[in-house]
Amino acid sequence: MKLIEREKLLVNQPGTVKIIPEERDDFWLLHKLIAPNDHVAAETSRKIHQSTGSGAAKKPIRVRFDMEVKITAVDYDENSSVIRLKGKNITTNSYANGGAFHTLEIEKNKPFYLSKKSWDEVSIDSLREGCKRTSGADMAVVLIKEELALLYLVGRSVTDLCASIDGNRSNVTKFYEDVFHAFRKHVDFDIIRCVMIAGPGTTKNEFRRHLLSESKRLRLKSIEENESQILVRNVCSVSKV
Repeated sequence: MKLIEREKLLVNQPGTVKIIPEERDDFWLLHKLIAPNDHVAAETSRKIHQSTGSGAAKKPIRVRFDMEVKITAVDYDENSSVIRLKGKNITTNSYANGGAFHTLEIEKNKPFYLSKKSWDEVSIDSLREGCKRTSGADMAVVLIKEELALLYLVGRSVTDLCASIDGNRSNVTKFYEDVFHAFRKHVDFDIIRCVMIAGPGTTKNEFRRHLLSESKRLRLKSIEENESQILVRNVCSVSKV
């Protein structure tokens, strides 16, 4: 997490910071940090309906603009690493009326401003610690058995369940394909240093072979070049929590 613009934050005093979340762990911290009555300003978008001079409707266009809201609720989606902030719009422009309720999304690598009327010591310390971290989730774990696979990203402060895939004994190939697609979606070897495929029986070994075979067929260099980092371990059982 980066702080781009900030004033000196003092305990029990107002202040504003500009933040860029960079890793999955940052969202876990931010959803604890942002609270009702805080102000958040970020870029958002909205579809605008236009009409021609004759009154006929044109195809709607999506416009992007800055909006600041006073937060009423914070919704954190762990699977997609997105924070949705519901609140009352306190800015007025040609696309949104002041006082109307709106939802802002905080996304990875997109900056936003956070303002508090009173920063407490815990919030200031949490923000500082979040910016000191050099890495977040640097390990992926695939827990797999017949008909079930769970994909986790493991970081210093949290463990995120990114995907849960149910399979079918009659179509093992489809099951492996679904796990493979989840792996491609969530495992970024620019960040992940090690992958652990674990489970009882032989399913873990079979999936590793499928993963490497498909990566070679599709010429996915990011996976091929990190083959030595994809390890297999035995565990007694795999189950949903």
